[in-house]
Amino acid sequence: MFLAQTRNKNKTVLDWAELEAAVTERRRLTRTTPESERCAEIATARFGDRHWAHLHDRLVAHGSGESIELAYLYHSPGTTLADDKLEHGLAFVYPAAGGRTQYKVCESARGHFMNRWLPFNASDRTIRSRYKNWKWAWGAGGMYQEGVGPVLLDCGIAALRQKPSDMLARVASAGAWVSDEFRAAATRLLEAFDGWQDTFADTRFKFEEHGLRARERHPDTITLRPNREHGASTSLIVTHQFTLRLRRPFEQTERGFMSVPDFAVSVIPQPEDLGFGPKVMYSLSRMHIGSSGECMWNKDEQPAKLLTTSLSDVLHVAREFSAASVFIPAL
Repeated sequence: MFLAQTRNKNKTVLDWAELEAAVTERRRLTRTTPESERCAEIATARFGDRHWAHLHDRLVAHGSGESIELAYLYHSPGTTLADDKLEHGLAFVYPAAGGRTQYKVCESARGHFMNRWLPFNASDRTIRSRYKNWKWAWGAGGMYQEGVGPVLLDCGIAALRQKPSDMLARVASAGAWVSDEFRAAATRLLEAFDGWQDTFADTRFKFEEHGLRARERHPDTITLRPNREHGASTSLIVTHQFTLRLRRPFEQTERGFMSVPDFAVSVIPQPEDLGFGPKVMYSLSRMHIGSSGECMWNKDEQPAKLLTTSLSDVLHVAREFSAASVFIPAL
């Protein structure tokens, strides 16, 4: 565990909440210098006028749907201010469980950038190479420890995150081939999860859709359960579906903090090759971050999917999943 270094009293490591508020409010400096004007000029050209904040003469933060990036204006000795460059792609910040923060910093970042604004020091810098090597640190309030912590990846600033309430209009505007039963089931699902984060602050939402606004050339395949003995699987074919994924922070194991596969709820019509049963149902599954569910599982690890028409059953499982990430701080 390390603090802002005593030998550098000007060191400041900003937490996620501070950065997110600054980016969302598009903060700018009230007093300018030639360096800050040059920094703002480059940042405006690169990011436009939205979702970035000017934090210091040479420091800006740019928010996205995945993270907040810190960029630093570098001045090369012997050059003019017009030659200064805004170095980016070297420092990223993510939210973490319990209001904490996760930093991801390239080892080739400038030493003075590390000394002043990042949870590392110039001595942690390595020789610049064509490959990026990353260092991770997590914590809060100026206290950070090296490594990956309870991070929430692919979950950027709230201003750019889709909410269940935002998705209702997209479901309502689905094509004529989508039945009223499907729209009603998707609407009930979205309304049930609106305000979910008021109870489960560390849960994030991701949404996926297939064939709702335009007919897709290829249908979706839902693998119910693999045949582990022969490598075959039992699958259903659907022309369209709407999926809500719940994402939890990395959780601690004996090997360190590991990612938790998303809990996914899909609204699907009656599968084409089923030919009987309810017209609309919910499919419950687990999905690795960044995958559609099947491709990253080994055959002996892939969990079975559950089909149900009961929204109360869906919510029961979702509460158990989300409650597992509730952070209770030590007294």
